[in-house]
Amino acid sequence: MSSLEGELSEPYRTGRIRERQIGRPPARSARLAPFTEQTADALRKVLDIGAVSALEPVQQLVARAGGRPCAAVLVSSIHAGLAWGGQAPYAMAKAALEALGRAAAVELGPRGLRCNTVRPGFVLVPRNAHRWRDAGTREALSGLQPSGELAGPDDVASVIAFLLGDRARFVSGETVTVDGAMTAVLPEPPPSFNRGVPG
Repeated sequence: MSSLEGELSEPYRTGRIRERQIGRPPARSARLAPFTEQTADALRKVLDIGAVSALEPVQQLVARAGGRPCAAVLVSSIHAGLAWGGQAPYAMAKAALEALGRAAAVELGPRGLRCNTVRPGFVLVPRNAHRWRDAGTREALSGLQPSGELAGPDDVASVIAFLLGDRARFVSGETVTVDGAMTAVLPEPPPSFNRGVPG
């Protein structure tokens, strides 16, 4: 998984933000298999990487802040709310991460913490380059977006930076979807669905 780490200063605002990799590649790659072939061990491993690993950094942030205002943003995925074949462990881990973020916001709010989660959709990053570098696949992915465009890392980072900043001082316990309305699209019904219906 990846996290955002900042240089903290009074009152624990985030300065320079940089991305660092924690542990192994994204949890989703650990076990891609049909539901009937998943194992409890595989689910536990992905849950540990995709959700449990966020626990201690949030605890440490609050401890370092010493009661002063501080903010954390966890990075989930649209898979937390949608099912895609073969990725049950990843979806479960991201849903758990969002629940962890809400719990942190509620329990650690009195100690000065704001905790939110961002839920990106498909983002143009190197680890999924095998999908978007192919012109045909990229066109198909773009077709899922109302804008016809695909998100880049900066589109997600800008939302994270906002949530970490003072302008979001009263935003906590939220999950913000950053997918260009991809998951808001209602699939088109077959032509016969609207037959005989005015308008």
